[in-house]
Amino acid sequence: MKYPISFISIDFETAYASRSSVISVGAVKFIDNKEVDSYYSLIQPDWNSLMQFENAISFEYVHGIADRELIDKPTFVEILPELEKFCGNLPLVAHNAVFEMSCFKALKELYGFETTIQCDYIYDTMKISKEVEQVLGLCVKGKGTHTLNTLCKMYGIPSGTHHNALDDSVDCGNMLVKMNEILDMSFDELANMHVVVPEPIIEKLAPVGSIELEQLLIS
Repeated sequence: MKYPISFISIDFETAYASRSSVISVGAVKFIDNKEVDSYYSLIQPDWNSLMQFENAISFEYVHGIADRELIDKPTFVEILPELEKFCGNLPLVAHNAVFEMSCFKALKELYGFETTIQCDYIYDTMKISKEVEQVLGLCVKGKGTHTLNTLCKMYGIPSGTHHNALDDSVDCGNMLVKMNEILDMSFDELANMHVVVPEPIIEKLAPVGSIELEQLLIS
């Protein structure tokens, strides 16, 4: 097995472009490729640090969380102990993990804390999905081709509400389970695998070596 089978999948949503403006976190625990527990919290950002974004575009239209919903919520440093307890020493997984790593970095700089959470390196299901495409002989390019919800459709993974931190964490964890499954397949199993590629994201099908897809379904 190339990637972890026991891990924490995690997702942050932010109020603005500032990586320190985290307003929700979802985390899901997978043990031996099975979902066993989950954690979710709304988070009150540091309003003083957000004053510079007064005229910036709010991301409420993306995740549906309004600033007024956060007034009585705990800050990130207040939920940190329970998040640390939940994560333990398990590795983290995220989709487009550079975003989550930059959020952790910005929050550390803002609040000046250290953490036991393994956040210096986070496995990235977006990068892993591109590795899997090479194994399958797919060349998938274009805007939006590697978003979490698109990839869930592509690999037949049931998905929740996109940009809900908990739903995205569940989907991300299930994505890694699926990627591990594919990477462990034999050539014969790969040759008989069906992949649904939503239009218009596929530009070409380029079989690699002796690995071929028996059928490509376009929905």
